[in-house]
Amino acid sequence: MWWIWTYVAKEICADLDIRFIEGPQATRDERGFLNVRYHLDGVHGNDDYGALIAQEVAGAMAVPDREA
Repeated sequence: MWWIWTYVAKEICADLDIRFIEGPQATRDERGFLNVRYHLDGVHGNDDYGALIAQEVAGAMAVPDREA
């Protein structure tokens, strides 16, 4: 379900010209799921995951999408 949601969210963001930020590749296990180190209850990310996402967002905000 998560992969489907991610795909749909990316498509919606693209249609609305909104930058979509994916979870860092380093947070995934060998099957592409959220690594046990980064999940709280098997579904939701924990504080470590949140910190990595915050870094991704901060990095995206520092780089403009396009020229104004």
